[in-house]
Amino acid sequence: DERGRPYKVTRNGRLYFHPAGPALTDVWNVPFLSTVSRERVNYPSQKPLALLERIVLASSNPGDLVADFFCGSGTTLVAAQRLGRKWMGCDVSERAVKLARRRMAEARSAYQMTLWASKTGPSVQHSP
Repeated sequence: DERGRPYKVTRNGRLYFHPAGPALTDVWNVPFLSTVSRERVNYPSQKPLALLERIVLASSNPGDLVADFFCGSGTTLVAAQRLGRKWMGCDVSERAVKLARRRMAEARSAYQMTLWASKTGPSVQHSP
């Protein structure tokens, strides 16, 4: 398919198509974030948006709540927003919270976000 997932095989010279579309594999070909990637926000453990979109698509339906309790730079939240899911994110790092808030504002999230300090550190929460 367009994402590089196999849905057809050739056996004994004959071509067979999987009736349900691309077969799931345990290898995902998702490019890493290069140092000059437009997506990069200079957060140490940032994951590619394509990876998180694939995970969100595979594990939820539109309108479901996606929770990321170690949201870091907010990539999971951006993926959930783009795919029509509700989301909630938390992190103890003030830097991560500010970065996630900025990314959600850039993703044009219409949802209210609250920033507060707790005993364990700042958090960001989505209020549906």
